[in-house]
Amino acid sequence: MKRIAEASALRNGTSEEEEVRKIVSQIPPAGRLGRPEEVGELVAFLISDRASYITGANIVIDGALSGQCPESPRSAISKYL
Repeated sequence: MKRIAEASALRNGTSEEEEVRKIVSQIPPAGRLGRPEEVGELVAFLISDRASYITGANIVIDGALSGQCPESPRSAISKYL
C-alpha cells in the first residue's frame, strides 16, 4: 500500500497519508479509519469498575472488518500494505 500511496500522492499532489486514508476508506463496512479516541474509550471502559465482570475476553475493534472477511483481518489488511 505504501508504494501505491506514494505514486498516488505524486500524481494527485497530495500527501501519502491522505492517499492511505483514501485507500483504507474503501474497505467496507466502516469506510474509515478508527480514531484513537475510539480505542481509548474502550480501554477506559475496560479498566473501569463497570467492566469488572469481563474476564479473559478478546474484543476486536476493527470497524467490523473481521466480521465480513472469511480470512483473518490481518491477512485481509495485508493485501493493501
